[in-house]
Amino acid sequence: MSERNASQDLGRSLLEQKLSRLRFIRLIGTGVGISFMPAFLAGLGGASSAQTITTAIPTILSGEEYPIGLWSPPPPTETTEERYQEIAAAGFNFVVGGNGIQDDSTNRAALAAATATKLKFLLTDRTLRKNIRDSTAGANVAGAHHGGATPSLLRQTFTNGKPRPKPRPSTSRTTPEAASDPRENVRLRIKRLLNLYAGYPALVGLNLYDEPSRDLFGIVGYAREVLQGLAPNELPYVNVWPSYASNSALGTSTYEEYLRLYLSEVAPPLLCFDHFPLLEGTEITSDSFYNWAVTRRYALQAGIPSWVFIQSADFGGGRG
Repeated sequence: MSERNASQDLGRSLLEQKLSRLRFIRLIGTGVGISFMPAFLAGLGGASSAQTITTAIPTILSGEEYPIGLWSPPPPTETTEERYQEIAAAGFNFVVGGNGIQDDSTNRAALAAATATKLKFLLTDRTLRKNIRDSTAGANVAGAHHGGATPSLLRQTFTNGKPRPKPRPSTSRTTPEAASDPRENVRLRIKRLLNLYAGYPALVGLNLYDEPSRDLFGIVGYAREVLQGLAPNELPYVNVWPSYASNSALGTSTYEEYLRLYLSEVAPPLLCFDHFPLLEGTEITSDSFYNWAVTRRYALQAGIPSWVFIQSADFGGGRG
């Protein structure tokens, strides 16, 4: 009974403080779709001393709706209002582009379907990814193998059960001056994307890059700065490596060093990671809970929310 009374007292205290949704998310430091009350209680004492990253607050992080996202949307052949209505009916409120929805020939239909079904959409653009990836020498470590389960295998299975195709050469037009300046290529592409898609109510941000290595932090941070300078309400979304990634993929000697440098050099408005712990049969990765805990701790220290992918599909991953 005493525990129940304590819980009720806590609830009344939070209501009396008129705790905003934004502050609630900052306090719990948890991500898409799942939060744990013990983690929330543990965070109350330590959040006040956090070093807060000062950035604009995108709409998806400051509205009244708790963000519950879906990654790997229906492929281009199934990008319809009916399929997006199914996504909305399942309880999701935003979609992250990918699975073939990643260029000017496919993003319009996805944005239109999301707008019609009142879903938000984080746009993925193949050309922007290429501009970021090609801007730094040695950036090919992003394709390095993991030391455990392989997220790239999961990503491949979502492309109609076939390996993900290699990116096609960019067909975007740039001036000779821009072509000689990688940062200018990134800036112009972000500006172009906003010109093309800002009119869609569903657009809630750009999916800048997936799992950047340390040597890409500078250009990713620049892309974040450009987007927030041009469109402060749009989310500059980045997903970082999981804790089982190899040091060569991370570009650092430890995972915590990777997170610390990412936060200091990119200054993101949130910290998001994927970790797919459920392997073949009954196998499970050994560091899943560590990954959640360390990511949440660093996010709390930075004063930003943390998001996580929840594995909802078997992809045949194994150890080694």
